[in-house]
Amino acid sequence: HIRALNAEVSIENYIGKINAINPDILILIDSVSFNRKPGYWQLLPVERVFDFTTGTHNISLKKVSEFFKARVWILGIQPESVSFGEQISQVVIDSSDAIVLFINEITSDGC
Repeated sequence: HIRALNAEVSIENYIGKINAINPDILILIDSVSFNRKPGYWQLLPVERVFDFTTGTHNISLKKVSEFFKARVWILGIQPESVSFGEQISQVVIDSSDAIVLFINEITSDGC
């Protein structure tokens, strides 16, 4: 069974709620710079992600993962732009749609 929460930019506000769900595996989805084409994505164990925490208002996914009971993975998607006020580009939306279709396929097959 899959549950999804949209934490937007404040995942730290969802730590208790996520732990109350008690997932076996937690996948955090975020933009990640892989220095690849926009829309490129990769699923990584949180241990492979760098900790760029610079303060309490800029906590990294690696640091926040320490507060979860579940094993944490990061699904990183290469953005086209990270400029302030930018919308999600069509290539990233297309990649996200493909990921959702893939998840739906593997979970509907009883995996």
